[in-house]
Amino acid sequence: MIALEEIKHLIDLVTQHRVSALDVTKGDLRIRIEAAPAPARADAARPGAAAVGHAERPDSTDAERAPATEAAAGSGVAPEPMVIRAPTDGIVHLAPTPGAAPFVRVGQAVQPDDTVCVIEVMKMFHPVPATVGATIRTIRVEDGQSIGFDEVLFVLS
Repeated sequence: MIALEEIKHLIDLVTQHRVSALDVTKGDLRIRIEAAPAPARADAARPGAAAVGHAERPDSTDAERAPATEAAAGSGVAPEPMVIRAPTDGIVHLAPTPGAAPFVRVGQAVQPDDTVCVIEVMKMFHPVPATVGATIRTIRVEDGQSIGFDEVLFVLS
């Protein structure tokens, strides 16, 4: 039997460490705790944005994003590059297995559903999709690097 205090502690761990789910087995009892979905970001309604590994321009505020893109489209000025950010803290893996070819390389075209990397959190691997059709311009992380939530992983063009 798992005490109520232990369950509360596990819920706190899931919340504090931004873990999507936690499975605990004690004897014949199995408990699965899943985190509530994160609140939608202000830019989530924009086309090309996604809850997991979203793409956006680097170093811009929500207020600047949509108007700048619309203005650039009408003025002939090239828009700022898009980025793919980390959806969670963890360890980034740029290849499906050690020694395998990476998911993507600089200069490679990607489609919205293409996996660009995986992020390991507590021995669970979470794929990060490109979310937009674009070309990988820069890879800003190294394989096996510890990353933080919302950190820029890739710059797209």
